[in-house]
Amino acid sequence: MKRFHYMNAYIDEDFTDGTIRFISYNSAILDILDDTLTFYRRWQYSRSTVRQLTRFLSEKLNKQVSIFELRDCKKRFDKTGKASLHGYNVIFSDYQPMHY
Repeated sequence: MKRFHYMNAYIDEDFTDGTIRFISYNSAILDILDDTLTFYRRWQYSRSTVRQLTRFLSEKLNKQVSIFELRDCKKRFDKTGKASLHGYNVIFSDYQPMHY
């Protein structure tokens, strides 16, 4: 696990399936696996967590990602059960991740 820049966030890449996990303030927030982004339970994030999350996604996806795009994805997912962001499928999970 390595620290994400100077922030109180970490990136865990020690998974055999290629998952990249973003952890902020000791809470798993996001997994990236292949073409899928999985966000975990806590969706009401603090400003600092939002800043960490959008910076992480912007770096990993090589596109600028804003909190407004993420909120739109959440609304689409709640309405239709499907959402996408810059070519990635987006899932909002009610469960905590495995291996945590």
